Amino acid sequence: MLTDVSVKMLDICRRRLAGMTSLRAEALAFATFSGTEDCFRPDAFDTCYGTAVLHHILDVRRLLGQIHRLLQPGGRAFFMEPNLRFHRALTATLAAILADWAHDGTLPREDAIPMVCWMAEVHCNAVNSGELDVLADREDKHLFVAEMFEAMADAAGFGMAAALPCGPDPTGENTIKVYMGQCGISSATTARLLKAWPAAQRAWFGPLEPRDQSPSYLLWLAKSPR
Repeated sequence: MLTDVSVKMLDICRRRLAGMTSLRAEALAFATFSGTEDCFRPDAFDTCYGTAVLHHILDVRRLLGQIHRLLQPGGRAFFMEPNLRFHRALTATLAAILADWAHDGTLPREDAIPMVCWMAEVHCNAVNSGELDVLADREDKHLFVAEMFEAMADAAGFGMAAALPCGPDPTGENTIKVYMGQCGISSATTARLLKAWPAAQRAWFGPLEPRDQSPSYLLWLAKSPR
């Protein structure tokens, strides 16, 4: 069973999977499903997996309860989701570098606006974490803190929950390079940013615990056996 709230995304998935000869198309079912409708029987699935799903869901607590209900005893759920502490360090490092450039009068005006807009977007999700009224109308609604997510999973009834580092990037350099590419920042400004990054990042990335030194967590949940 493959689900998404977007019919368009399901069509893309269906076309891609059709070209994979190792899969039997008749064994797959596609459904538009947000994760909150009661349209599956309890204990219907042994595994649930999602990539970049939970941070789009407003009421994650409710969804975790639904997933727990749908999993068989001993079932597992896996999600890959963004790490709040890592992204806070990322935006703080970028802000420090841009402040230095502005002070020196060398801020690249054409690139500054998209960089600041990106920082503001991430910062809004970080500072309003858990404020559902603020996040309701945003596409990206959450950044996650490992122990807070684990506590939510425990409250939902899971016997085990772990937030594991996914794609370690201890200084944030690789991640900021990817984000700047997505924002359309010029190669010259990106190269200058990466030159300044090693010194600037130490104050923010240095204190991070090992499992927070990744842009995403692999969230691993297990329902207790009966």
